[in-house]
Amino acid sequence: MDIMVSLPLQAFIRDLRKGSSTSIRDCVQGLEDLGYWGVNVVDHILQSDTDAAEHHAEADWNWRFPEYASTMGYLAAITQRLRIGVRVLVVPYRKPIQVAHAFATIDSLSGGRAVVGVGPGYDVEEFRRLSVPRNKRGKLTDEYLDVMQALWAADGPIDFEGETIQFKGAQLQVGPVQRPGPPLWIGGNSQAALARAVRVGDAWTPMLYGYTFRSPGDGRHVLREELPDMMDWANKQRAAAGLPALECIPGSGVPWNITDRPAHPGRRPEEIQQFSAIGTVDEILEEYQLFYQAGCRRFSIRLAGADTDDFLRQADIFANQIMPFISK
Repeated sequence: MDIMVSLPLQAFIRDLRKGSSTSIRDCVQGLEDLGYWGVNVVDHILQSDTDAAEHHAEADWNWRFPEYASTMGYLAAITQRLRIGVRVLVVPYRKPIQVAHAFATIDSLSGGRAVVGVGPGYDVEEFRRLSVPRNKRGKLTDEYLDVMQALWAADGPIDFEGETIQFKGAQLQVGPVQRPGPPLWIGGNSQAALARAVRVGDAWTPMLYGYTFRSPGDGRHVLREELPDMMDWANKQRAAAGLPALECIPGSGVPWNITDRPAHPGRRPEEIQQFSAIGTVDEILEEYQLFYQAGCRRFSIRLAGADTDDFLRQADIFANQIMPFISK
């Protein structure tokens, strides 16, 4: 079972204050020792009231997001096997040629372990402060992804003529090890996100968690019962275009809190439509088994933890008491 774990941001902010990377190193190397498939960073550039509010009920809500490329390079250097990903990069925030080169470099230095999760973004204030037109984020995302994929796959200089970007004779200094490029996971819960995944993605990675805080950037909430029909539609489109089947790799939202006492007594399976992010081993396992039955074969998760030892304790529980039994 392939599980990608989000970088433990609680550990990062503590290290940031101490000027150390010890907690992150220990957490990530511990994940590798436990047999996890990958680790991913999250992408935001500026602090936001929206982000704080979305995590207001969490003990470590005051998260900080490290710069994606330098962090991925560090993670690649301290691991041997883990896939190194971002989930998800806000594509419109940066010029695509530089982004393509950054990922190609990370993929090369890691021996072909990069995973590129992308999305158009949502945070109204972050778009405004970065002077990026939020109302054009879909078009920017589509064209920038076309540029990135074209540069990764190219064996020589290429030209590109789009509405938002044009260039002639461009070739990256360093190409990716994975050809025609690193796996592209398309984030977002909307039909537009799924259509984008159909067109250019290797996987669709929606967030299947019901945030209770509603921000101006919130999209729709996808339910478990919707997934089979959505993926059936997507793969009919893929087959008609001569493309391989699209994979659904859902994210579980906020960090899991593995408890000793039941968090959902009396809950019926049909009531489990999104991940709850809290529960006993049996309750969490039931959620993942139901999503597996809905067609999901890989997952992206976040784990809680008051410190490195607590994080790795929960990672050990998930790795040994949940992960091996999801497909049973």
